[in-house]
Amino acid sequence: MPWAERRRHAWLPSLAGPLAVALGLLPLRGWLTSTDVAMALLLVVAVVAARQGRRPAALATVLGVLLFDVLYVEPYYTLHVHNLDYLLTFGVMLAVGLLISNLSGRLRGQLDRVRHLLKQLRGMFLLARGLPERSSPGAMFDFVGQLLSRQLHSPVTIESEPAADGRQSLPVRDRHRPGVYLCCEAGLYKANRTLLKVAASLLGQALTRARLAGAEQQARLEAELARSRNALLRSLSHDLRTPLASIMGNASMLADPAVRLDAQEYREIAESIYQQSRVLSSHFDKVMELNRVQRQDQIGVQALMPEEVVSAALRRRGSLFDAVHFDIDIDNKAPIHGDDTLLEIALANMLENAVRHGLSPYRLEGRWHGELYDFILTNGKPPQPALPRRDGGAGLGLPICRAVADCHQGSFYLTDGDDGRVAVSHLVWPAWRTQP
Repeated sequence: MPWAERRRHAWLPSLAGPLAVALGLLPLRGWLTSTDVAMALLLVVAVVAARQGRRPAALATVLGVLLFDVLYVEPYYTLHVHNLDYLLTFGVMLAVGLLISNLSGRLRGQLDRVRHLLKQLRGMFLLARGLPERSSPGAMFDFVGQLLSRQLHSPVTIESEPAADGRQSLPVRDRHRPGVYLCCEAGLYKANRTLLKVAASLLGQALTRARLAGAEQQARLEAELARSRNALLRSLSHDLRTPLASIMGNASMLADPAVRLDAQEYREIAESIYQQSRVLSSHFDKVMELNRVQRQDQIGVQALMPEEVVSAALRRRGSLFDAVHFDIDIDNKAPIHGDDTLLEIALANMLENAVRHGLSPYRLEGRWHGELYDFILTNGKPPQPALPRRDGGAGLGLPICRAVADCHQGSFYLTDGDDGRVAVSHLVWPAWRTQP
């Protein structure tokens, strides 16, 4: 109900109450004394004062005295008083009624102020508790508008421009997001100014906090990508040196006219050069994949069926997986959302890491856990763990998996099985459906 309409309805009992009592007792006029009628009308004044306040009670007092004079004092149905003693009765009724209305109205006013203050404090508490749980501006706007409308029983909206229909517009202070206004009825603003100002302030702080949180998340992602680049540099210094040295040595033997080689030795050297070239090609593919992950401006969002993504990841590594059997159990009843190329890259690197550094059997599962989709890869662990590399690098596969997961607000981590004889890799994918 609009604020002005509620104000008008507050005066109705002060008019209807005395009129209803006076007319209701009229058939009993011959059996009731003037004192009985006066007490009944004063009772109405007390009720109106307790429920509606001082001014409606004063109106009920004046109306009650007039009705008492017109309906219960001879001559009836006129304001003329035949017995002047009734003037004292009228004065006492008026004085007592005004006293009741004043005392009751004062008490009710204090009680209303306390209730109003508690209501505003409750609204502030709900705002302060609920806003940090919302991360997007749209969710914050909906939450604030719905909460204030419910608390104040009147529409409160968040607009991009000041209201042009006579409503009050309260600006939300946020330097990086101008043009946000809290709009409500003018009368509602006057009665709830403190709550609305606090709501605008809390909303501005929440918008600033969300922006800073996004910047912090972006900084963490950039730091992770920087670590990936450092891992790339460490890996290149080691991974490229060995195959290049092997290729150069074998090629120099073929190019040296002083070296006599038979056909079998030629084939062996050529096969070695080919294998080392494949190793180099694999390293350069990893470099290109990492570069693709780091180009965040080209991240797209598509609906992807998990089985199709797994098939594409297996094809991406080609002959590496030809002699490897994967036990695959994928929950394919609902699509996941993300960049198809990046997800294929992450899964391919996770599978390659298991094949190169683990033992069979290999089992890949896909499971929904609430709003998260978890790719779970299980493989056997070798009896002797791999020695750490001298340059401190860990290869590019795992950094690529982590970088892809971070780009999509997911996670990638490694664990051991319950018996300690298997390694478990988790690529956790969130269920968001829009651009991260």
